[in-house]
Amino acid sequence: MGKILVTGATGLLGAHLTCRLLLTGACVKALRREHSSLSLFDRVARLYGIELEHPELRWVYGSLEDVFSLEEALQDVDTVFHCAAFVSFYKQDAAAMFRANIQGTANLVNACLRAGNPYLLHVSSIAALGRSTAGEHINEDSTWSDSRQNTRYAVSKHLSELEVWRGFEEGLAGCIVNPGIIIGAGDGSSGSNMFFKRVRKGLRFFPTGINGFVSVEDTVALMLLLWDKKVMHERFIAISENTSYKVLLEEIAVSGNSRKPDIPISGGLYIFLKFLTAMLEPVFGKRLPVSYENIRLSNHMAYYSNHKAQEAGMVFEPLSVSIQRTAQQLNANA
Repeated sequence: MGKILVTGATGLLGAHLTCRLLLTGACVKALRREHSSLSLFDRVARLYGIELEHPELRWVYGSLEDVFSLEEALQDVDTVFHCAAFVSFYKQDAAAMFRANIQGTANLVNACLRAGNPYLLHVSSIAALGRSTAGEHINEDSTWSDSRQNTRYAVSKHLSELEVWRGFEEGLAGCIVNPGIIIGAGDGSSGSNMFFKRVRKGLRFFPTGINGFVSVEDTVALMLLLWDKKVMHERFIAISENTSYKVLLEEIAVSGNSRKPDIPISGGLYIFLKFLTAMLEPVFGKRLPVSYENIRLSNHMAYYSNHKAQEAGMVFEPLSVSIQRTAQQLNANA
């Protein structure tokens, strides 16, 4: 087994993936910025019984914006798992997010093409597939269309995915995974962990929309399955279930013996919060607890199909199991 490069190893998915790879005996290079925090990785590593100074783990300093650091990181690498992404729904982050997600991915694709064509597994997002209408289930063949229902993050992931498809057309080996909202234990205060944190603190409100969710463990399992098969130039949706935020938050509440959110963000409250965040976000930015985009799309009904992943041999666990395990792991790491 050759060396593996993981981008985004300090984030939720990248950390879980890196730990799983190390448990298989893989030699892993993990790309990180010089001053990035290792706190999330440390928390995840403890769940797997892995030390930060693991003999088969080498942290390499660099960034997706630094082409020279990418070329150095890719030396002697035969597989790249591209998990790094800038995720934000605040307008003030848009320029930096587009630069990191789109140009950063383009830089990595170009570096891979120059470095002897390692196998690239690119982690995209279901957001990159666009939005469904009238209960339609989006699948891997769905066509992107410009819409107000697409967030800036979705646009950035769609355009970054196009860079990967461009690389495939130029001879790059690899495939794409499009995860839903990933549920799994991380630092306890970012990403989907905010659901658990806010419910524990007595969250009363819930969005009325529906989305696709998947555990971090299942996402990693699908990535490793596709990598093992060396699937070429295809994309696969990774979701366990399409479910409402109401059900999600209720199950999180049950997992932590907390009060269930009981006030829907709908009707006049939805209109008021949308107006309020539209007015206040330009002034307070990320100091607001929720963005205008979050509120605007909180009632959207999005459905995704996981049939292709299942046909490839993937078996997804029930979301309730993922939630219960995540709650236990977050409590253990508190």
